[in-house]
Amino acid sequence: MTLEQYESEGKHLYNRLAKVVKKLLKNEIRKLSGFRLMAIQSRAKDPKSLREHFSEAEIQSGLDIARERKDLAGCRVIFYTNRDVRAFTNNKVLPTLFDIDWQRTKVHHPNPDYNAEDLFRSDNYVVKLKEKHTDDPKLKELSGLWCEVQVQTALNHVVSEISHDIMYKTKLEGKFGFHVLNEIPEDVKKVNSCHIVPAGHILSKIDSDFRRIAKDKAVYDGNIFAKLASATNNEARLSSLESLSEHVLPNFGDPLEEIPDLLECLRDAWISADQSRTENCDDRAVPSEDGKLEEVLDRISSILKSVLLVYPEQAYAILIHIYRSTRTDESHKELGELAEHLAKYHRWIWERYGPQMQVVFANKIYEEEKKQSVESIVIRIASMILGTEVDGAELKRKCIETSKASVLYRRELAKARRKAIRSLISLHNESSESKAKKEAHSTLIQGLAVPSVPGYDSAVIRMLINDFCYILDYLAIQFDFSDFYDLLELEEDMFYCWMSYHRTVEELQGDYKLDESVKRLSRKIKKFSGFLNQDPEFVTYKLLLGSVPIFEFNWNTCMLNIEETKRYRRIEHDRLVEEISANYNDEWKKRLRTLISQISSDLARFQPLYDFLTVLGRKNPQILWDLLGECDPFPEQAITNIAVPLLQTDYADRVLALMSRWAKASKHCKEIAFTLCEYRGTSKALVMNLLNSVLEHRDFETLSTLFSLSFRKFKEDKKFWKDELFVPALIFCNSNGDFCWIDATSYLADGESMYDEFDDTEKDLALSALIRKPVLCDKSMVILYALTSKEPRRLLSFFRRR
Repeated sequence: MTLEQYESEGKHLYNRLAKVVKKLLKNEIRKLSGFRLMAIQSRAKDPKSLREHFSEAEIQSGLDIARERKDLAGCRVIFYTNRDVRAFTNNKVLPTLFDIDWQRTKVHHPNPDYNAEDLFRSDNYVVKLKEKHTDDPKLKELSGLWCEVQVQTALNHVVSEISHDIMYKTKLEGKFGFHVLNEIPEDVKKVNSCHIVPAGHILSKIDSDFRRIAKDKAVYDGNIFAKLASATNNEARLSSLESLSEHVLPNFGDPLEEIPDLLECLRDAWISADQSRTENCDDRAVPSEDGKLEEVLDRISSILKSVLLVYPEQAYAILIHIYRSTRTDESHKELGELAEHLAKYHRWIWERYGPQMQVVFANKIYEEEKKQSVESIVIRIASMILGTEVDGAELKRKCIETSKASVLYRRELAKARRKAIRSLISLHNESSESKAKKEAHSTLIQGLAVPSVPGYDSAVIRMLINDFCYILDYLAIQFDFSDFYDLLELEEDMFYCWMSYHRTVEELQGDYKLDESVKRLSRKIKKFSGFLNQDPEFVTYKLLLGSVPIFEFNWNTCMLNIEETKRYRRIEHDRLVEEISANYNDEWKKRLRTLISQISSDLARFQPLYDFLTVLGRKNPQILWDLLGECDPFPEQAITNIAVPLLQTDYADRVLALMSRWAKASKHCKEIAFTLCEYRGTSKALVMNLLNSVLEHRDFETLSTLFSLSFRKFKEDKKFWKDELFVPALIFCNSNGDFCWIDATSYLADGESMYDEFDDTEKDLALSALIRKPVLCDKSMVILYALTSKEPRRLLSFFRRR
């Protein structure tokens, strides 16, 4: 269509198209809800503006303006707010009514570079009528014609109209008012960026906030507390809690009035959730709500964390009530974490109220009459009160910065700490379970730690030293000395605490009050160490057991010199060996039996005893021989560490004969195998007795040790270790689908190894096991390489068979 055709009849056609598009849009918008329409405008392009847009040459050449311009027909849909515009576009009204040319559809936003359309904000869609519309004979002539539909807010409509009229439509020639005319575009642009655009966002926010509050109020008016209380399962509780968190909690008008009812509701919901688990549980099936209980408890706990921090009295009452009313491990674990959170030093509370929360909690656990029934809560609260770090978070530019600092001295804090200490002491004395006693004791020791974060001063250290002295006085009177291992740990803990204070005080010189406190602590420490070591049995115990014992010279120097401790131990071991050799009586026999019979899974703890036995074996092997015959049952590793020193003496034959009898009786097979690995010689009879017993009882763990032993010693007697031990054991493993031989021999397969001596049948035997192994790990590949590195055909055959 040329410009002349447009002027003669085209404008009327496009004007009609614009009106049809307008009518369709208006009718469709009326059917929908969720956004508010201000107006819809329609028009056909003015021929005069088209003549100004195209050059005379283009006009004379018969340019097709319908192809060049997408806005010959236009509609502007004007809404009140940005939210209405988004609702309109999200409802896909335009794609439903029209066919859209997405290539020419554009979203206009202000550009930083100035031009006539710089301030134009609009979503512009290029549309045409669908076939279902143009099938109507009255609209047939509009088929294929394009119309531009602009969607924008009222504010953007105002700016668009003004800027278009001033900067684009109306052009003033000449220099009259030149300076004023130059400033107008910048003024319009400034008004738009500083006022119109922010106003649009603010209006959208106001509208959105109102709608959100209306929705939230509907939830609140629906009595969400009652719904939560009446929920019959955890699925319903979780849904109510989510509604409560999202719609109600952010909108409390008067928290002091609303929160008590909220706390009561959450308390009952927690107990009901826990009871729904325990009531549905039986020994035969896991209840279907297992996965939901943790979610419900976590959601309630997160709400309580944000509310209870300013209600310490209610917080403790709720914790205790829920703890005593629930039975599941999930509840008690979550309550413990909640207790820690509430009793922890939070920066924003500390800055406003100091240790108020900790004071209240300390009073509560101190006054608690039945501490044993809530021991987990008491211990967790006390551990937080005895802590010395204040946790905080500060909003920085573009991030949240977490920080830690030391608590500051407050008289009320010192009193709270002392009550927490007394609560733990009371719990330690009253509890009948060793686990609770150890937790209480451990928490006491942790409460003595010097702050590991900056900000502490001498007043804080004096407070901690006073607590240290108080605990030392208690331990000297009340501590149970029946367990030397616990006593050893206690001495080590006290020593390290004393070392840390010693270093810290050196950094805080110049405070005479602190100096006096340190002198007082030194006297207490000296008295305590003397009290601990007054029992010679305990001193002997430290010499023979324990990884890092504390001796008198360590206390005197306040240093832990490992090498000096080892040297002192060696000297004392020699002295004790001489003492035993000179006077081996029933008392020493009983003492050694007791030491050997203890659980020895902690090898670092028991290594000194084994070192001592080695020295004793060299000096007096008869004593070790007596122990070997009399100390059954033996703890793990005990036989090996007694037998190995004896195998280096004239008692070797007797030891081998004894272990052979044990092997035939299938006793101590694992320990015998370990002993043979350490033994420099070989007893074929013992090995075969052990192998037969292991195969009979399908003891694959011991068999793994024998595989390793055969690889280590096969060069001494290749035929014996390969043909009589390894191959029969390998056949046994293959028949039972076990692969223990792989881990036991792979690290020994490099260089010259037993695999080099395998014939074809034996290689096939090993490879058949590797073929059946589900996954070829690194160790398997090492063995595969050892068996096939010189025979590529065998390797290819292996992979084909897998």
